[in-house]
Amino acid sequence: MTRFLLAALVAVLLVATVGDAQSPPLGAYHALVIGNQAYRHLTPLKTPAADARAVADVLRTDYRFAGVRLLVDATRAQMVEALTDMRRRLGERDNLLIYYAGHGYLDREADRGYCLAVDAQRDSPTNWVSNADITDALRAMRAKHVLIVADSCYSGTLTRDLAVRAPEASDLAKLAQRRARSVLTSGGLEPVTDVGGGGHSVFARAFLTALRANTTATDGTSLFTGLRKQVMLSAEQTPQYGDIRLAGHDGGDFIFARPGVSVAAIPPPRPEPAITKEVLPAYGSLAIRGKLAGIEVWLGERKIGETESSSTLLVSNLAVGTYRIKARKADHKEWQREIQVAANQRTDVLIDLELLGPAKVIKGEDGAEMVLVPAGEFWMGSEQAEVDLFFPACKRRGNSDEACKQWGEPERHGQRVVLDAFYIDRFEVTNALFERFVTAAGHRTTAEARGSASVRVDHKWTQVKGAWWRAPQGPGSAVSTRHPVVQVSWHDADAYCRWAGKRLPTEAEWEKAARGTDRRRYPWGDEWDASKANGSTGGIGTGVVVIGSYPDGVSPYGAHDMAGNVAEWVADWMSLSYYEHSPERNPRGPQAGTQRVGRGGSCSIPSRAADDAPLRLDAGPRQRHPRLPLREELVATPP
Repeated sequence: MTRFLLAALVAVLLVATVGDAQSPPLGAYHALVIGNQAYRHLTPLKTPAADARAVADVLRTDYRFAGVRLLVDATRAQMVEALTDMRRRLGERDNLLIYYAGHGYLDREADRGYCLAVDAQRDSPTNWVSNADITDALRAMRAKHVLIVADSCYSGTLTRDLAVRAPEASDLAKLAQRRARSVLTSGGLEPVTDVGGGGHSVFARAFLTALRANTTATDGTSLFTGLRKQVMLSAEQTPQYGDIRLAGHDGGDFIFARPGVSVAAIPPPRPEPAITKEVLPAYGSLAIRGKLAGIEVWLGERKIGETESSSTLLVSNLAVGTYRIKARKADHKEWQREIQVAANQRTDVLIDLELLGPAKVIKGEDGAEMVLVPAGEFWMGSEQAEVDLFFPACKRRGNSDEACKQWGEPERHGQRVVLDAFYIDRFEVTNALFERFVTAAGHRTTAEARGSASVRVDHKWTQVKGAWWRAPQGPGSAVSTRHPVVQVSWHDADAYCRWAGKRLPTEAEWEKAARGTDRRRYPWGDEWDASKANGSTGGIGTGVVVIGSYPDGVSPYGAHDMAGNVAEWVADWMSLSYYEHSPERNPRGPQAGTQRVGRGGSCSIPSRAADDAPLRLDAGPRQRHPRLPLREELVATPP
């Protein structure tokens, strides 16, 4: 068994478009990158991990893919989950690049090729994915352009489902208008080499060279022309490029464009009238109802009507798949959701709009700016895919299986939470504000009374004598007035709130303020982006930075540094099971406990709640924050 093509990978988002700002021919780009190398039951390979990392880096740096999630040594469960996630996420203007390096298998008796997950076994097809599965998955996706790049043995088995084309001159603007389902393979029906490219496979080196050599914009066919000869001169294998049949290809091609390069938009030709009969395998329906009358409802880009108090909008004969519903009403926040239509089933949708009311920014009694989080519902907690990512990250930090399961299992229970409106501090409480408090109130912090505080030294938390909020690292260290205050206990944070006429937010309030209502994983979206949060200092010094230093990572309501920089106290007692059974409206957390909850993570990624967590405040009606991985600092930044 040798390297083969992967069908389902982890999603990576690119927030970049190429072309005219008025009418861009290219939509958002997505990339799925995987390298399977350390096989559990098969012969390990040598370069897939390095190949995948290098490809991910080029896509991120040279082509500005905003966030690349790299999956190394993927199980079949991770592959299937990722493919399902991509099918849900991708829209009709999106572009998807799938790169795979790993083992492949050719079943000569069945005349079928497979890609193998890292947990695949030689004599059992349980963890194999066939080329037919790949074609079915691509056919179901709504993306405009999809390109599979397969560096694996027997990847040429895909060409039996391809119309292989010779390289030819192309008009990028025209190609950008048509759907594309294409594949670039490292060879045909022969084994391909796993080495020979200076730390990469021969094919991976050629592919990386072609990507880096492109300085403007090019299509997949032209890119293939350059790398084909390079591979054939270095190894006994012949790369192939073609269009995947039965997967929705319509004459387009994948466009590789450097940032800022314009590809002129050319309207597609008007089709000639034709009468055809199409038989779809299954249909479903949507039943849409609004809590208010007069809400405009849109299915995709088509307005389908307005809600009435005594009736339901019924949309019948919808092909099975995912649809985006948008709702609008004057003086209310726009609402949108992705809804899955199932075969022979009616899916009920309830639209509940948030009223645009009070001022979005006010100043508290302590002079700190506060932002409004409107009343309404949101989905609190983590989805299954996020919980699955938590366990390996937890174990890499030296925790036992039992401890990781204890923290992770309760996160599987997401729930609908309804909150009243509230205001929350726009920034973390600074040393300057805390100075005013201790001077006015004569407050003595917990660290001062104890004579020491927890300091992260050589990636471990250690009690250091003389460490407190004015000297966070111990005697001789100092603070900046615009840095968030640290070395404050929960009791210090609570005392500050009472002095300022505020209170600590509940965990539910903090989560909504950081996450919003669209189930995003981080304040800015679903993919980790190190340029949007202070989460990479590794515990050097205090590691904190000036508040508001990452404006692109702001939450949907305008709250800064909800991820990274410093962790933040909330009002709740700690209980792993509370939110499985908490009230739906305004949950306040357990009534008693032994530990308090910290949210948002920090630049040093602490593995436990400590007295050096900072605070963030809110006032008025309240609510809490996200699914920044989970509910604890333990996974505040991605593995």
